[in-house]
Amino acid sequence: AEIARKGIPLFIDSCQHIDAALRLGAVVLKINVEELQFITGKSNLKTAITTIFERYNLQYLAITDGAHKAYLCDGIKISTFTLPQLDNIVSTLGAGDTCSAIFISRILEGVTPIEAFRQALGCASASCLTDRCAVFDLATAQHITSQITIHQGDN
Repeated sequence: AEIARKGIPLFIDSCQHIDAALRLGAVVLKINVEELQFITGKSNLKTAITTIFERYNLQYLAITDGAHKAYLCDGIKISTFTLPQLDNIVSTLGAGDTCSAIFISRILEGVTPIEAFRQALGCASASCLTDRCAVFDLATAQHITSQITIHQGDN
């Protein structure tokens, strides 16, 4: 991970065997709520977020929770993303990978992390409407993305 960095963000979508990589600093970590609890040993979301930022010098922490809210943190602010309810879910397989891929690719394109994560969540949600893993309709993803609301608060 240290060799690969070379001026680009280190993006991690994992919760096991990542301690050394997280200690490199300026990491973008995308995990789900259960993985956050696993890493920190804390069940309370805000306590777990505080704990992980105390342990590591993360640039951003993106947290998903299935069809529930998602969170993006920078150590100071927590942005809460409220997803629209989808009534026609076919399969959730690949949604997390879709979210990760869109999130980091948008950041690398220069999109703000908040907007990048919003778009990633829209694409991941759209992928749940198909039976193919990590496949989605772009127009559907854009429609879902437009329905995602964001609330910003302090950590």
